[in-house]
Amino acid sequence: MIEPLWLLLGLLLPAVASVAVLLATRHRRCPAWLSQSGPSLAIATGFVVGYTATYGTPVFPPVESQQWLLTAVLPATLIVSILGAINTVPSPIAWIGRLALALGTPPLLLQSYLRYTWSTGQAFTWIASLGVAIATVWALLSRLDAKYAQAQTPSTRWWPLLLAIVAGGTGIAIMMSGSQTIAQLGLTLAAVLVAVLILPGGSDQRTPRSSPIDIPFAVLVGLWLNGYFYAELLAWHTALLVLASLMPWVGLIPALRNRPPWQNTAIRLIATAIPIIIVIATAAIRFNREMTDYYG
Repeated sequence: MIEPLWLLLGLLLPAVASVAVLLATRHRRCPAWLSQSGPSLAIATGFVVGYTATYGTPVFPPVESQQWLLTAVLPATLIVSILGAINTVPSPIAWIGRLALALGTPPLLLQSYLRYTWSTGQAFTWIASLGVAIATVWALLSRLDAKYAQAQTPSTRWWPLLLAIVAGGTGIAIMMSGSQTIAQLGLTLAAVLVAVLILPGGSDQRTPRSSPIDIPFAVLVGLWLNGYFYAELLAWHTALLVLASLMPWVGLIPALRNRPPWQNTAIRLIATAIPIIIVIATAAIRFNREMTDYYG
């Protein structure tokens, strides 16, 4: 059961902190790269505040999976995102960093499986498969964001807000699968994304080099891995949540691309929501059945 105090410390406070960072990076004296990295810095800050509200002071050196997410994956992703926003840094440098993160995140977060559960062959198969999958989805999301960043209408430039729905749905699904604390991180991410991306400069003034999706995607990957491997999130639930993050692509289908903005927005929203609704509904049925069996 989520405590009322956590709603203040784990949702409202992270949102306020992220907005404060975003506004600070919008000061006219800030260098261009810092202003363009503002959304990523703001989202990362908000998530750290929410993590602290959920788990307490970060532990270093990290031991558990969620600790590695905060102390290793998140900072590395932020560095990659900032490099991508600096015009003098070649674009391939940032993409090399994203590829390294895609391949390096699974072994960091799944160390207990590497040490105690998997054989060498199983470890190689799992880590390689997960790395390729993460890199592929990341590339697809980045390509999608680059296309939408070139548009001139808010309905397309604010598409990353749909990731807030994915984050919230992920949190609810994980909560019904056995881990409230991991689930709370998903809810924190959703709150921070909404707070940052609805503000002027949070999403509507970015360029293809200053994508705000790197941080939320890295956190979502961490939540999906934690949910599946440590919280009994079903495999097909995880797959549907990943699919939901990619559903905004439907807005670029030729038959839908030229529809009025409100229609295109509604289509993307519905397409994103459908997989999440299926996951939450079936997870709720499973949770209620297990509770009934447990309590008789």
